[in-house]
Amino acid sequence: MIKINQKMHKVLNIISFLVLFYLNKDYLLLDIHSEDLVAHNTVTLHLIEAIKSGQIIFYDRYWFSGWPAFQFYGFIPHLLVAVTSIVTSVDTLILIKLYSLILCSLLPISLYFCLSKICKSKDYLLSIISFFLSYWFLSSDDSFYGIGINSIFSVGLYPQAFGWNLILIALGLLFSQSKHLTLTLSLSILTHTLSGFYIYLFTFFWSIIEPDKRRYIFKSITFSIGIILLWLFLFLKFSSDYTIADVYKTNSDWLQ
Repeated sequence: MIKINQKMHKVLNIISFLVLFYLNKDYLLLDIHSEDLVAHNTVTLHLIEAIKSGQIIFYDRYWFSGWPAFQFYGFIPHLLVAVTSIVTSVDTLILIKLYSLILCSLLPISLYFCLSKICKSKDYLLSIISFFLSYWFLSSDDSFYGIGINSIFSVGLYPQAFGWNLILIALGLLFSQSKHLTLTLSLSILTHTLSGFYIYLFTFFWSIIEPDKRRYIFKSITFSIGIILLWLFLFLKFSSDYTIADVYKTNSDWLQ
C-alpha cells in the first residue's frame, strides 16, 4: 500500500473541493423553483433593508427563535449573504447558491477532519470517504430524499449545509478535545438550530460514555451557552407564546 504524507492529504482535499465545485458549477446559473431557496432569498433581502436602515435584527418573536423566518434556522447564514451582497453588489440568490455549493463541496474535507481524529490510518480514510461520497456527489437525482447532491440544491438546503459541516467539525473537535469546540457549538445553534441540537445532545451523551472528558465537555457547553445567552433567553421567553398561527398570520408582508 502506498503511504501518503500529511502534505499530500491536504493537496488531495483541496483537489476534491475544486473538482466537486467544478462538476456542480452549473447550479449557479440554473433557474430553480424551490420554496426554501426563494424563502431564503426573500428574508435575506429583508435583512439587507434592515441593515441599510440602521436596524439590528437578529431576533423576531413572531418567528420563534430568530431571524430569518424559520423555526430551525439561525441568522448567521443569511447575514453572511446579506453582508457579501452589500459589499460586492452581487445578487443574493446567486450568493446563496454559491455558498451552498461551497459548503457541499467542503463536506468531504469536513468528514476527513472528523474521521482523522477518530481513526489512526489516514490513508484508509481517503478510501472510506471516496467510497461513501462518490455516488452522492455524482448522482444526478434531484428528488426530495437527498440521494444526490442535486436534491440538496433543488430543495435549497442552504442553512442545513452549514449544519452538516459543523456537525462533522464538532465531532472531530470533541474527540481531539480542542478548545475550539465551544465556538463550534455556538455557531451550530445560530446557524442551523436542529443541527446544533444534535451536536449538543451527542456531546452530552459522550460525557456519560467518557467520564474523563466530562470537565472538558462541561466547560465547552457552558461557555458556548454563554455566547448565545441573549438569543437563548429570548427564545425561552417567547416560545410559550408561539402558535402555528404566528407562521401564517404575521405582520410580515411576504407570507400573507
